[in-house]
Amino acid sequence: MTSDSAIVERRPATLNGGSLADLLADAERRGGDRRPVLSSVIAEPLDENFQAAGAPFVALARNISPGGIALLYTQPIGAKYLALRQPGSETRVFRYLEVVRSTLIGYGYEIAGRFIEPAGRPNGRG
Repeated sequence: MTSDSAIVERRPATLNGGSLADLLADAERRGGDRRPVLSSVIAEPLDENFQAAGAPFVALARNISPGGIALLYTQPIGAKYLALRQPGSETRVFRYLEVVRSTLIGYGYEIAGRFIEPAGRPNGRG
């Protein structure tokens, strides 16, 4: 049996008008910790030449760190790379992602990957 003082509740960070880029900057300041988050993100599938390889889709960011992000989506994806954008800024990429895995969890998929900076395609900041 545990006492109430021994229970630690971890809640996902809320953006409160901020952005995933703001949350990522905060994680970088804290030394690289992975941070739980619940936020929509627009993901555009890209091929190995970083050209569009499918229609953009809206996924839910699950956690984020300076090195990568985990997304939740209803379907598996076949793309090796994703361009990530904040809703409302559809033309500005805030990070490029190399997809490392796509795992079935419950009724959807967790898509996890590491942030990359392709040559000639700088990541946005903000």
